[in-house]
Amino acid sequence: MSDPVLNSTFEHKPAYLPWHKRRRDRGMSLPEVMIAVTVMGLVVGTLAMVTSVILRQLDNTEGRTNNARSEQNVSLWMPTDLSSAESVDTDPAAVPCGPTPACPPSAELGGSNALMLSWNGSLADSSTGGVATPTLTVVSYRVIEVAGEFRLIRVHCFGVSTAPPNPVFTVTPACDTAVVLRELEPPPPGFTWIPGVTAPSWVLTVSNALAADDISGPGDTVADPGLDSKNARRVVVTINGGGDAAGLGGGQNQISLSAGGTAREYNLTTDDLSGAPTFIASRSRCGGNFGMIVDKSGSISQTQMDSIKGGIRNFIDAFAGTPIKLEVVTFSATSTTLDSAGGWTRYYDMLIDSDVNELKGLVGDPADPSSGIQRGGGTNWEDGFFRMLRNTDGTVQSSLPGTLIFFTDGVPTRSRLDYSSATAPAVPDPLDNGLPGTDGGSFYQIGWNRAERIVRDRGQINLIGVYVSPNLTATSQWTNQGAGYHWVYEVGDTVVYEQGATTYERNANVVYQVQGSGMRFERWNGSSWVSAASGYSSSSSQARNAYLTANTSPNPPDPGDNYRARRTGSSSSWVAITQAQYEASNTGSGTGEGFRTTVSPSLSSTWVSATAAQYNGSNTTTDSSDGWRTSTSWVTTTQGVYEAGNVNSGTADGYRTTLSGTPSVWSAATQAQFDASNTTSDDLDGWRGVKAYSLPYTNYEATTTLSINNSATIGNIVVGNRSGVAGGYVEASPAGGPYTNADVADLFVLPDYTNFSAALTSIALGQCGGTVTLQTRVGAAAAQDPFTYQNSATDPPQVVTTSAAYRSGTFDVALPGGASQTITISPQDFTSLTAYTPVSWSCKSGGVAYPFTSTPIPGHEPWTSIELVVAPNKAVSCIQTVAFA
Repeated sequence: MSDPVLNSTFEHKPAYLPWHKRRRDRGMSLPEVMIAVTVMGLVVGTLAMVTSVILRQLDNTEGRTNNARSEQNVSLWMPTDLSSAESVDTDPAAVPCGPTPACPPSAELGGSNALMLSWNGSLADSSTGGVATPTLTVVSYRVIEVAGEFRLIRVHCFGVSTAPPNPVFTVTPACDTAVVLRELEPPPPGFTWIPGVTAPSWVLTVSNALAADDISGPGDTVADPGLDSKNARRVVVTINGGGDAAGLGGGQNQISLSAGGTAREYNLTTDDLSGAPTFIASRSRCGGNFGMIVDKSGSISQTQMDSIKGGIRNFIDAFAGTPIKLEVVTFSATSTTLDSAGGWTRYYDMLIDSDVNELKGLVGDPADPSSGIQRGGGTNWEDGFFRMLRNTDGTVQSSLPGTLIFFTDGVPTRSRLDYSSATAPAVPDPLDNGLPGTDGGSFYQIGWNRAERIVRDRGQINLIGVYVSPNLTATSQWTNQGAGYHWVYEVGDTVVYEQGATTYERNANVVYQVQGSGMRFERWNGSSWVSAASGYSSSSSQARNAYLTANTSPNPPDPGDNYRARRTGSSSSWVAITQAQYEASNTGSGTGEGFRTTVSPSLSSTWVSATAAQYNGSNTTTDSSDGWRTSTSWVTTTQGVYEAGNVNSGTADGYRTTLSGTPSVWSAATQAQFDASNTTSDDLDGWRGVKAYSLPYTNYEATTTLSINNSATIGNIVVGNRSGVAGGYVEASPAGGPYTNADVADLFVLPDYTNFSAALTSIALGQCGGTVTLQTRVGAAAAQDPFTYQNSATDPPQVVTTSAAYRSGTFDVALPGGASQTITISPQDFTSLTAYTPVSWSCKSGGVAYPFTSTPIPGHEPWTSIELVVAPNKAVSCIQTVAFA
């Protein structure tokens, strides 16, 4: 039934029509069809165009991704190599070592050399009293062909060398190879490439350093008549991601990198330790990941902890504004990473002010004991190193520090076997067997060994130790294990398994006897024991005869025949009895029961068989002099029967092994088989134990114990010295500072915390001293476009570029003799800066403002240059703030 209200409101015709007035739907009219077809065509066409665009752009998108990945791979090694280089060789036939000494077999020397870089260094040698030993590093970037695929590889060789000016390897260097780029473009049409003869210029080209005002494109060579020993080079690497257009199309693209441009004389290299301070002609080591592992154990007082906080904060300030990323891990019984989010690992970017401030806040205020790092707990070196270098599951971290500072006030007293912050189980290591355990307070060598094994796998990480203790002469007992081994047990091929059959015998002249006196012979009358012979005493011969006639079983243990014999004393006379009477009374050998056997008049040549019970109840000697003896006959049996019955070595259990000849082949046996069969200390019985000097170690050869200075436990772990004898590391001197060798020292030993902050700052400046790091910012954010800066104090001028990919650039300032130098830094390429306008400059060093002067650049106002003094003990960070025009 229809609702009249609804009908009147929404219907425009009667609710009911007669059947003869109803009409069928006749479909769409022709105009409607034409409109629908037109619209459908537009929709389908649009979708087709969209699909086409997506498909056409797919390879471009993938190509841009491939190019970005390639740029990251190249940037992983090449910028650092270029900054370190003292000489450059582009000869396609060049190899990183040889012909004498030749490269090791592990070095890949195929293809053509595209770029070979080399530089000098030094290592402290304890055998020469700490005198520096010259080293040489050579890196060859080579293009090789593998199964039709072209690759760019990096061959890195390092070893001891002669001193400059003509350094060569004196012994075979250690070389390793890494693949930088894969699936490179093959040589272009018309290019004839002969490995080792022609340069792979379609992949990588090397040019001289560009002049500061040069704006030519990548790959162009700019004449530089003044170029002599200057090792600045621009390197252009050509990549192709597979897109259909160059550049943003994901196809061919070029990566341009510069070596910097410092003129370096051989007597101004980084291994030149003359003059003071020692930051002389320092190459850029200011960059990458830094790690710091900080002891916060309970042996550190609150006052000392406040000093530690201040030292770490100054360390952070020294790096602020430099391209350093810093992670701080603290440890006591377990370890913790300084991270506001509570993560397992966290590197703070020193180019970002908020990161610098956040990390300093987590360290804490030295004036507020309740802030930041809190002291307390044991000393677990292993857990600290584990957290810094491993993931919580035990795998190696993908991002590791290039330099690691390790601070502690004492030797390890714990290990991850005791406490661990990781999810990975702490598995006991056989290498720790035989070492002293912890007593809760003194040196725990197992903890040292476990920490050292983690550090040993650190690769190229530079490790620096810092040790603070008021007692620098304190020592710990160090155990040096002999060679570890386990026993391997063997059986000879001529061993025969035998089962023995024992024969018991009695001499024909054996006589059986009972005591003539000192005995009582009794019978049970139903209520008590009475004489065996009625009317006679129980000790009479009549009682004895009655007992011997009636008795049928020994007593004890069985008085069931109601007769017994009791010995009440000794006797000087013995009475002969029959064997049956003897066996019905005797229960054990000897005369304790008043019965015995003896030989009369002497042993005869005749022996008769006896039972084991008869023998065991009468034999009193180990030989046959008492008229009783045994003999054993042996028969061959199977190994299975032998092992089922044999219980120990020897013949007492009725089993033995013998030899049928001298063994020529030895087979493995179990320790149980060996223990149950071996009877000699040599192998003459067909069984032997052999020392296997391999895992698992169950025994060790002779061990030695010596005393080692506690500071040496840190120094030894820095250099991987497991001998227990101090040496191999370079200690900062003079003790307590100010240091003259901070750039090469790997152990700082301090008697107190007075110079703790200065020591950490020296370490930081040993990496970044004598440098100026440039950043370009739009407000607080890094400028996305490239900004080029020139240091005009060098010949030719140094140039660095900042961009979205490289937020900073660092000038390494050569400081001969340790003298300060005034430099002028100017922006360049003004034609590309039209979208920006300068706002201001600011510089800092050590967390405080650093002085500079600014001067307008003639013809390019309002852009300005800055002038500042760079000292060996300064890492300066300058920021040019710009705005969009």
